[in-house]
Amino acid sequence: MYIIPAIDILDGKVVRLREGDYNQKTEYDVSIKEMIERYRSNGTDFIHIIDLNGAKGDFSNQKTLFDIIKKTDMRVQYGGGIRTIDQVNNLLDSGIHRVIVGTQAISNPDFLPDLSKAFAKKDDYANRIVIAIDVLDEVIKYSGWIAQWKIFMN
Repeated sequence: MYIIPAIDILDGKVVRLREGDYNQKTEYDVSIKEMIERYRSNGTDFIHIIDLNGAKGDFSNQKTLFDIIKKTDMRVQYGGGIRTIDQVNNLLDSGIHRVIVGTQAISNPDFLPDLSKAFAKKDDYANRIVIAIDVLDEVIKYSGWIAQWKIFMN
């Protein structure tokens, strides 16, 4: 089993949302850099970072976050507002180990075939793209958990 610790970022702070609700957040008194270092010092070499501002289309955290990521030897799985193939490509080019795509995979039926086609001949990149589908009580949550789609289970 491989455990990947997660860090959620909102307004430049390490947070945790309750059931994806931006109004029910817990802020932690630790910087992003300190949190990454804590995980690294405890022996992990891989972290999962979600930019909650990015999930709502605000990429104000990215510069600071990427400056920190570039200075660590940790592999980073990153998501939050990845809506275009160019974004995926730019993130992989910048050193992100794995890119998480969620909303576009659910809301745009052409996105996954286009994404597959764009990276089909780039094996090193094709294996570094993850599709995330968040589900709560048989409801798919997307767009930063603001939108939802009911799953009909038998």
